[in-house]
Amino acid sequence: MEPIVSPLTIYILSAVNNLLCFMQGLLCIDIILGSLCLMFYWDKHSDLKYEYKEKEIALCREKIVVYGKGLKYSIIAGVILGLLCVFIPNRDTLIAMLVASYITPDNMSTANEVIKSNMQDYINMIVNGINSVK
Repeated sequence: MEPIVSPLTIYILSAVNNLLCFMQGLLCIDIILGSLCLMFYWDKHSDLKYEYKEKEIALCREKIVVYGKGLKYSIIAGVILGLLCVFIPNRDTLIAMLVASYITPDNMSTANEVIKSNMQDYINMIVNGINSVK
């Protein structure tokens, strides 16, 4: 007999929150590193106006290129991580989606009939128990 819910699905449901927390942490680190790259880029860009020696100007330009690349990669990683954090649903949403896939009108009517018949049986047992005590 097949299980109603696959064990792999149960594992994925338990692991998705950890994955989301990890990605949110990476996104925070990326924002911090991107901000630092932007600050250093602006700092070196403003230093470029005041440097007079050719060696120092060349060094400043090299650092501007390095910080610019770091900023570009940080923006790309931030956009990708942000989109993943938005589009990967959390555990509760995944459970709701799983339950919704199993609930059909036929299942609801069958469950309703079972509950009604069981409820009537319990009521009859309680009434019989009360009558036998009297």
